[in-house]
Amino acid sequence: MLDTEAFCGISWKELGLILGGALTLGTFIITYFEFRKNNKVRRADFLDKLAQEFNDPKMYLAKKILDDFWIETQGDPTLSDAELVFRASQEKIEEAKLMTDVKNLLGDHKQMPIIGYGRHKARQSFDDLLDFFTKMQHYLDLKLVKKKELNYFIYYLDRCAWKADGAVMQFASIYRYTEVSRLMMNLGVEIPQSKS
Repeated sequence: MLDTEAFCGISWKELGLILGGALTLGTFIITYFEFRKNNKVRRADFLDKLAQEFNDPKMYLAKKILDDFWIETQGDPTLSDAELVFRASQEKIEEAKLMTDVKNLLGDHKQMPIIGYGRHKARQSFDDLLDFFTKMQHYLDLKLVKKKELNYFIYYLDRCAWKADGAVMQFASIYRYTEVSRLMMNLGVEIPQSKS
């Protein structure tokens, strides 16, 4: 006959329940830490894909202009984006003229026709860049990313805010990229006040 007091005054049945509970708790803890580890890996993969998308060649011209390079605005379809920048880099452009050129480039197409291959390419590049930032705000809203994980992009958000007296933000406003301003505010990027 089995002793009902199996261990320190605890019955076999109670001991089984305690061991089963401890095993279940241990399994839960291991599963939880595995989930957190896998979630970090998935987040890192997601952020890596964001960085890769951000470095897509379609945003090259916009980022070069934000970095104070200029482009050959006429150009022709046989020129690569790098060649458009290289051709314009042959001549030193004064800061005031560069600012005016950026304002003209990013102006409302209803007020000033957009003529020239380089001009079209650059505007499309800014569209792609602002669309990317719009998606980032959407990802932030969905909690797919955290603010601190987006620090990689702050430099270009800051350049968008201040370039040519806010010409990029004016472009964003004209073409309704409203989420870009929200993203900047969420990430603490200062947005200059409009001078109009």
